[in-house]
Amino acid sequence: MKRDPELFKKILIEYEKLPLDGTTEMFVIDGYTPDEIFYHQQLLNDAGYIVANIDHYIGGDYDIYAKRLTNDGHEFLDAARNETNWNKVKDILGKSGGFVLEIAKDLLITYSKNQLGL
Repeated sequence: MKRDPELFKKILIEYEKLPLDGTTEMFVIDGYTPDEIFYHQQLLNDAGYIVANIDHYIGGDYDIYAKRLTNDGHEFLDAARNETNWNKVKDILGKSGGFVLEIAKDLLITYSKNQLGL
């Protein structure tokens, strides 16, 4: 399955909405299959951008319960809110052959710093 930058961003937005009471949630995102959402949550969890409980069952079934964003997840999402910068990063990484979360985050933060004159 290919990584989808827009789905990464949409998942992070959903995690940002989660309550702080310790409950976990499963959710759907319009236009994406449960398998696509699950896979992208796994990747974000692996990268340390979210915390999720992932249960695998015999026969290949699974459940994933969203818990929270990490600090890295917040930083990525905050930097990605600027649509101009977000689109630049997607374009640059698309031309290079793929979307790499860490490179995307670094570029987004660099663009944000440049806009602040830092």
